[in-house]
Amino acid sequence: MTLEIGAIYEAGVLKLDEPLPLPERQRVTVTVREEPREIKQGALRAAEFDKELDALSADLRLVSLPPDLSRSDMYLDHECSSR
Repeated sequence: MTLEIGAIYEAGVLKLDEPLPLPERQRVTVTVREEPREIKQGALRAAEFDKELDALSADLRLVSLPPDLSRSDMYLDHECSSR
């Protein structure tokens, strides 16, 4: 039998959204698939934004950008010339 049931991981324990139709002490194999993060609506403070970016980069296994990288740094070598 194969079932797909939602759960939340809390304090080291998976808490299922509903009971399983299995006898007590039945051994099972568990496969965990992480659900996408919920997108928050509204403005974030700078610290909250940084925290969200860190979480996303960790999820994607990206290397963190240096803290001094800013948008203006990307354009320093691209001067606009007047015509």
